[in-house]
Amino acid sequence: TPTVLELLEYVRSTQATANPLRVTGFDVQASGTRFNERAERTRALFEKISAERAVQVFEIERAYAQLVRAALGATSDGDAAMVALRSNLTTIQVDYALIADELEASAATITADGQFSTRDVQIAAQYARTSPDWAEQAGQRFTLGRGSVERDRGMASNLLSLSQSIYSNDKIIAWAHNAHLRHRGTGLAPNASMGAIVHRSLEDSMYTVGFYMYRGQHALPDGAIRTIAPPMNNSLESIFYASRLAWLFLDLENAPATQGHEWINLPTPTWTWGDINLPLTLADEYDGLFIVDSVVPPNSF
Repeated sequence: TPTVLELLEYVRSTQATANPLRVTGFDVQASGTRFNERAERTRALFEKISAERAVQVFEIERAYAQLVRAALGATSDGDAAMVALRSNLTTIQVDYALIADELEASAATITADGQFSTRDVQIAAQYARTSPDWAEQAGQRFTLGRGSVERDRGMASNLLSLSQSIYSNDKIIAWAHNAHLRHRGTGLAPNASMGAIVHRSLEDSMYTVGFYMYRGQHALPDGAIRTIAPPMNNSLESIFYASRLAWLFLDLENAPATQGHEWINLPTPTWTWGDINLPLTLADEYDGLFIVDSVVPPNSF
């Protein structure tokens, strides 16, 4: 949206410097036409190994995309598209595990002529490993809460791979919804969210910031406008408002253990999505909080 244009222009301005900002996705969900480009890229990688295998892998990618897209268009759990996807989950898991193994085992061959880098191979192998998670998510979309487990598991795997292997020497900023970042995963599947999984592995080298708002309106992913509800008594939002600041950053990780700070270690009401009550022990979920007095929706989609 135009709201983030200035940020993206800044990212672009760094590309000609010695320290460019790279933008890398870690969600397992495909976006727009990207899946078609991915299938072509995977085929190009495999053509360095075997022309015959490249065609096979391309067809696996196409079949996978068709199954998932059909399931995402289903209107009920018993829809034929949902049944077809779930009946193919085992095949998808086997196919993509093999694809990932082949890519990693043939990295030297694929990169020999310089067209592709080792990092290209690593990224392709990693998204192959988590492709079944997106399929499982789609297959659970009519089961309350289930789809999030598979999605978060795949996102955690991708983010850990990026931080521990693919970009192991770089500083990474991961941008996601509060719900996916919380250390305990409260509000999703406790201890099974992306934040919980990643925190268990990277606790000493990560710092997680939650973002909250006091009033105004925001937009849902589909563009629907939602009004922020008035703060609850003794909630994070009401405690913040006592400061009468336009915005506030609170360092939970290093907050002093003195009188007046006890609330960060106790269940505290918060608004998730601006109007859903979710009590959180904030010091257990985040390392820091950024709280804004007034928010507005993006000005266009």
